[in-house]
Amino acid sequence: FIGFSFASLNYSDPEKNQYAVKLENFDDDWHYLGYQNEFYYSSLPPGDYKLNVIGSNSNRLWSTSTAELEVTVLPAFRQTWKFYLIAIFVIAGVLFLIAYLRISGLSKYNEVLRRFSYYAEETREKERKSVARDVHDELGQLLSALKTHIFWLSENPESVKDQRIARY
Repeated sequence: FIGFSFASLNYSDPEKNQYAVKLENFDDDWHYLGYQNEFYYSSLPPGDYKLNVIGSNSNRLWSTSTAELEVTVLPAFRQTWKFYLIAIFVIAGVLFLIAYLRISGLSKYNEVLRRFSYYAEETREKERKSVARDVHDELGQLLSALKTHIFWLSENPESVKDQRIARY
């Protein structure tokens, strides 16, 4: 947003002075303002311009010479290469931070999984040993009872005959 105020050097009847403006490199035609001695431009793109102003006196005779003013509109910071460079660094930093946090989170998760796997394997091994001990004890007990029974039968063969007869 930029505005211009101007005045004519005719003071005989200043409220009847009229004005026209043209901004080279932006306006194609003159803007006739009537008695208004200020003009505003909004949204001018960055660049070099020349403001031309002409005026008329109270008799409505327009001047043959124009007042000129060189105007340079600088780009907004968001339109400069510095802004784009900073934006690239900020975006790259944010992406790096996201990747770092993701990798960090995954490594912590992997550590938790590794510990859980170790715990599960340790628990499985303890259970296997417990089951093996129980099976071994039961099997040993059965074999011991069978051995005792066989030994008794080998010492008392008549009782085997008696039991066969009793069954039939």
